[in-house]
Amino acid sequence: MEAAVAKQDAEKFAELVQAKLSGNRAAAASLLQQAIKCLNKETPADVLPAEVLATFPGTSLSAPRGRYDMIFTSTGVTFSGKTPLGPIRWDAVRYFLKLPKLETNRTAGTVAKTYWLVLVLSQPLTVGKQECQCIALNANGTKAPQCPPALQPAGEDQRCAGILKDLAAAGETSEYLVLSKCLETMIGADKALSPEPATCVLEAVQAWKGVDEGVLYPLSAGLCFLPKPAVFLPIEDIFDAEAGSNSGPRGGELIIHRLSEKKPTVFGNLAGADGPALLAYLASVVQRRSEEDDPDFEDDDEEDPDFVADAPPAKRRVVTRSQTRGTDAVLVDQVG
Repeated sequence: MEAAVAKQDAEKFAELVQAKLSGNRAAAASLLQQAIKCLNKETPADVLPAEVLATFPGTSLSAPRGRYDMIFTSTGVTFSGKTPLGPIRWDAVRYFLKLPKLETNRTAGTVAKTYWLVLVLSQPLTVGKQECQCIALNANGTKAPQCPPALQPAGEDQRCAGILKDLAAAGETSEYLVLSKCLETMIGADKALSPEPATCVLEAVQAWKGVDEGVLYPLSAGLCFLPKPAVFLPIEDIFDAEAGSNSGPRGGELIIHRLSEKKPTVFGNLAGADGPALLAYLASVVQRRSEEDDPDFEDDDEEDPDFVADAPPAKRRVVTRSQTRGTDAVLVDQVG
C-alpha cells in the first residue's frame, strides 16, 4: 500500500516538474531522475521532493566528492547527480558550519578565498557502502557561482528569491554568500556556527587522521575535521583529551576519548604549539558540558594533574599551517 502511494506521489511530482520546468530540459531531466530514484527505493511519500524553490547547478562537494545540482524544496534539500544524495530534511540538519579553508598569510576573521559549508546530520546518510555524518560543500569566497541559481515559483515561499535579491542589491554575490545565506535561512540561524575567538585562539589547524591530511576546526558545539573523512565530534560526546607521544615531523598528537566510542579518536602530526591550545579548548568544552549536565558541578581540574596529560606551554610563534587570530598571535602560557 505504501509503495503504491509513493508511486502515485512520484508520478504527480514528475508531472509537476514537467509543467514548471518546460523551458529548462536539463533541470527537468535531473529532477525527474531523482523522482525515479525515490520510486525505486519505495521512499515514503512524506519525504519525496516537495515543490521546488531553487536549483543550484554544479555545486562542488568535498565529502562525498563530486559535483551535484543542489535542489531546495520547502522541506529539505536533494543533491542530484550520478549517485543522488537525499532528500535531506531541513530539520535533520543538526548544525550548519561555515568554515574558511586554510590560507597562507590570511588573518583569521577576514574574508577567505574559499570555504567549506558543512551540513552536520542528526543521522548518517548512506552513500554506497559508507555512512556520511557530514556533507561538505566547497564555496568560493570572492567569485560568483559559475552557474547562477535557478529560481522556481513556489507559492508564497519566496525566501531564496528574497535573499538573492538583497545580496545583489548590496553587491554581495560571492558563491559563499549565496550558498551560506540560502542554507542558513532554510536550516535556521540558530544552527549556524563559525570559528569564534572566544571559543579557541586557533581558527583552524592542519592535522592528520590516520593517513588522511585535513584541517581541524575548534567550534563552540564541537570539533570538526575535514575534508576526508568528514568528522564532527560534538562536545556532549567528548569525555577527555590528552597529548600523545607522536614523534612525526611535526611532533604533536591529540587523543580524544569519547563517550560513544571505545577507541579514542586520534589526530596526529600537529604543529608543536597547536597541541596545548587544542587541549585548553577541549578542557573548556568538557567543563562546559559538565556544567550543563550538572548545574552544581564544581571545577576540580586545577587540583587534578591527570585531567590533561602534561604538555609544554604554548609559545609565541609565526603562523605556519594553522590559522590564529593574528599573524603573530601569542598563545597564553598556562604555567604559573
